Amino acid sequence: MSHSKMCSNEDSMCCISDPNFIVNEKHVKIRVDVDGFSKHNLNVKCHGNTIKITAEKEENREDEIVKKNFNTSYDIPPGYDMSRISAKLSDRKLIIEVPVEHRNDGHPRNVVIH
Repeated sequence: MSHSKMCSNEDSMCCISDPNFIVNEKHVKIRVDVDGFSKHNLNVKCHGNTIKITAEKEENREDEIVKKNFNTSYDIPPGYDMSRISAKLSDRKLIIEVPVEHRNDGHPRNVVIH
């Protein structure tokens, strides 16, 4: 399984043909069904604005070996901080969040002097 998602963060919220890929003003959130895989079978890598998720599992059953794997990737729109990406497992889903980049919104702010 492989697919790519692309969205502009100019809208306050959008989903592109996938309710498990959500972009809003706070973060990008990706939910991937990983039923049957543990965190030890999963690998999440970032390169530029692309997140690649791979999973591989091998089970020995009586007279056979069962292999299960998948690959998928997501293109994250500009304006999100890939260095602060987080991932967790919850209810057989891998949940990945990429927060919005901190940027000056034009409003004045006080700067604390340490």
